[in-house]
Amino acid sequence: MRFFTEEWYRAYRQSTFCGKFLQVYEKVAKFDEALFLRLYKRQERLYIRGLRACTAAEEQAKELGNIESRLATLPDGLEQELFALAYQKTTQIFEEENAYRAKCLALAPVELQKAFAGYFEENLKTVGLLPATLLQGVADKRVLALGYATREAQRAICNFAESKREEQEAIFWEAEEAGENVRARLGFDLGRYIQGDLSVIEQTAAGVCLEFDGGASLLFEDGEILRRDGEPYPCLRGKEPLCASTEVLGFEQEYTDGKYYVSILLENKSKYGALTPWELCICGGEIRIE
Repeated sequence: MRFFTEEWYRAYRQSTFCGKFLQVYEKVAKFDEALFLRLYKRQERLYIRGLRACTAAEEQAKELGNIESRLATLPDGLEQELFALAYQKTTQIFEEENAYRAKCLALAPVELQKAFAGYFEENLKTVGLLPATLLQGVADKRVLALGYATREAQRAICNFAESKREEQEAIFWEAEEAGENVRARLGFDLGRYIQGDLSVIEQTAAGVCLEFDGGASLLFEDGEILRRDGEPYPCLRGKEPLCASTEVLGFEQEYTDGKYYVSILLENKSKYGALTPWELCICGGEIRIE
């Protein structure tokens, strides 16, 4: 890919890890195995509590009610369509959240512990992607992966993460500008549809169909899959006790030689937290919203 390269993904992992959490805790300035074990157990408990948590029913009803009220005041048009889509997506999120919580509550503790172990291992991998200069003052990388650092290390890492986020934002804008000719030809923005989780890739007689969570579906007429480095998790969502997902991180678009070319960078997340990036490239004569 031209914009969403391996270097971009590396920066993405760095910035998302640093931005998620980093608590200042000066006791981690020295290596201490017993301290690591205590912190690990503490974060494990918090993680499992989070898996079992769910937005209260009253809060869900209030949020949906606010969207409904706004929707009722809007005339026909793009803004109304966007609010209707937001209502549909929010309803789906709450339904999935409630079902997910019910499954987590029914899980054996060992399954939840495995989920946290996978989450921790991915954080540890991301710590390994940080520049060596940032890790010089870190006594135990495992503790950093749990989200604890000295004030000095936390400040340096967060400043680094912010610089990476700025780089990512600039690249997103470059990719947007590069796809201007596609938006002009199609008459709509693909970015409204290529987002969230990819659930289905299907090659049919009509072309290539992509379906995303929330109901968005795109058909590449007479389409062809040029590259497919992985598989989405459609069969796992809603069936596995800890749902897997295939998230869209970014996409590039181009129109040349009478065809549309779209390349999508995706990230699979397994039920135990393992993250795997992969690329999907498709070309087609026309793109239709299904």
